[in-house]
Amino acid sequence: MNPATLMAQYNRTRAWARRTQIIDPKRVDRAFGLAQTPARLLGKLEVYGTRLDIGFCGCADHEYRTDSCKHLLALRLLENPKGGRSQ
Repeated sequence: MNPATLMAQYNRTRAWARRTQIIDPKRVDRAFGLAQTPARLLGKLEVYGTRLDIGFCGCADHEYRTDSCKHLLALRLLENPKGGRSQ
């Protein structure tokens, strides 16, 4: 994904997070940071067994909050061309 497309998706997702207040916009910021460094993101996904298709991540944040962690949000940023949450 090119940087301009990623930035556009980040902006849409962050606006959605602010509007709906379902997810903290700061978490979207952290996810964007991960999405910009694919090698780092892939390493984290392997460590935590993150899977977007079933909404699972083994990180402490996801286990504690039972909500989307930055790892799942980063995947959504990279895979959802319309931004926001994947259905």
